[in-house]
Amino acid sequence: MSSSETRLADAIRLRREGRLTEAWHSLASLVEALDPAGTEEAALIAEQLGQRAQAMQLLEQVTARAPSRASAWVNLAAMRAEALDARGAADAAFAATRLAPNLIAGWVNLGSALASLRDFSGAIEAFGRAVALEPSDTDLQFDLAAAEFSAGEVERAARRLQAILAADSTNARARSLLLLVLHHATNDRLGLERVHADFAVSQGVVRTTTPAQTRDTLGRLRIGFVSGDFRRHSVWYFLKPLLDHWPRQIELYCFHTDPESDDITERWRQSATAFVEASAWSDDELSEHIRAARLDVLISLGGHTTAARPGLFLRRLAPVQASFLGYPGPLGSPNVDYWIADRHVAPSDESLSAGLGKPATLETSYFCFDPGLTPSAIERRPDKIVFGSFNVLAKVSAVTVRLWASILNAVEGSQLVVKTDSIRGPAVHRLVHQFSTYGIGSDRIIWSDWNASRDDHLSRYGEIDIALDTFPYNGATTTCEALWMGVPVVSLAGRTPASRMGRSILAAADCAEWCVDDEASFVAVTQHLCANIRAGEFHRAALRQRVESSRLCDHAAYSAGFFRLLQELAAG
Repeated sequence: MSSSETRLADAIRLRREGRLTEAWHSLASLVEALDPAGTEEAALIAEQLGQRAQAMQLLEQVTARAPSRASAWVNLAAMRAEALDARGAADAAFAATRLAPNLIAGWVNLGSALASLRDFSGAIEAFGRAVALEPSDTDLQFDLAAAEFSAGEVERAARRLQAILAADSTNARARSLLLLVLHHATNDRLGLERVHADFAVSQGVVRTTTPAQTRDTLGRLRIGFVSGDFRRHSVWYFLKPLLDHWPRQIELYCFHTDPESDDITERWRQSATAFVEASAWSDDELSEHIRAARLDVLISLGGHTTAARPGLFLRRLAPVQASFLGYPGPLGSPNVDYWIADRHVAPSDESLSAGLGKPATLETSYFCFDPGLTPSAIERRPDKIVFGSFNVLAKVSAVTVRLWASILNAVEGSQLVVKTDSIRGPAVHRLVHQFSTYGIGSDRIIWSDWNASRDDHLSRYGEIDIALDTFPYNGATTTCEALWMGVPVVSLAGRTPASRMGRSILAAADCAEWCVDDEASFVAVTQHLCANIRAGEFHRAALRQRVESSRLCDHAAYSAGFFRLLQELAAG
């Protein structure tokens, strides 16, 4: 063994023993000599020492001098991803897969980077290559299922997740994603409740645990939010009214479970009593911090969505625990006492299944919209009616296609704009075929890609006359945005909470007549709107004014009702 190989072996041993500083110094001569293996090892040590920028610089030196070193490209891709440089991560991962097509880590890094870039079709291909190399790896199967779901392949994702759970019913990640997926696939409320109850049972939680402490009625109320979305995310436009009106007598504790942050994160940080960056912590570590805050009410804002940490809510961390807003229904834990909703989405004639928590209903919609700075609503006088949907592909179910095809067949010469992610993915080919079975040719469907700029996104509403909602998972942010831009939205209400969000929003916006209970009425209401638009009797500015003065945008009243509800929940 040469002297350089000896120094490298010693450094690896020291790193594994946790003696990072010694390991770093032992490699100084190899780094100075630009030795590829020694410099790559130094980069790994630098990363563990918290010197990520230096670590990436070292890896870039390695890949420049030894471009055929696949492991260096893999490590560089991983570090760029951690630095939220998805494009750079994808470039490095592409290089790794070209050099070493049998290296699973390269395909995993590539799939993750492409998913971050919203190239879900590419992510499916990359994760599929990784699965082909190791079919029994459930983590790889999960990654592939997540990419399939994001690409709109809901049924494929559900089958893959069910296969994972058939082999290991305790796989919490797979079960959480399956629960989210099923909201997009079924109108069976009781069936959804049963599979949500299975979440707790599969993790060994079958009954409510003793509250962490009793409420100190003389002290200030302490409220905790757990979320991965304390950033510029669609839920921000519904949480902003609460943050703007947060009362001084209520303490706010935010536990941020996603590494991404931006100017909105800073807004939360400045407003909260305590803002805790918790993305790197385990559930056990985060649980201890939450208990130490001695909260009165702990609220999950994300349910089973990405980075929401639903496993925390299988525990008893506060006397009262609830779910709210970011997930369309009960979370599925006996230790979540309440599901904060409204009378439109929560069941009224029959109680929820045991162990799913009671509905705690707000007086109006549980959505309250703050559009922020937006373009004006521009009037449109069309020569032909153009319908539109700006929802993600996962929401475009077979029922949705049938609904939309019925409208296109009923309104001669009309077209449909579908603005969404992954328009070059497999779901689009499937949907084009489904439309064709109803006699709708590809010339009637206009596929439009996602816009990075919110102003550009909202301005696209100027190209459509009527927004058609999805089913069984209705739009939420997209529905509010369409109404704000002066575009009417027609929605079909079902039996599940996700299929009744449109009713909740439209009722609060004083547009309840545009939400219907059957497919024939969906067509009839849309035709009536078309006639009004053609006759020049519909004005976008008037719709924006109606929405702006409605309960959907009454931030003060909504916030007062929400904080009043929190006081009631805390008081028992």
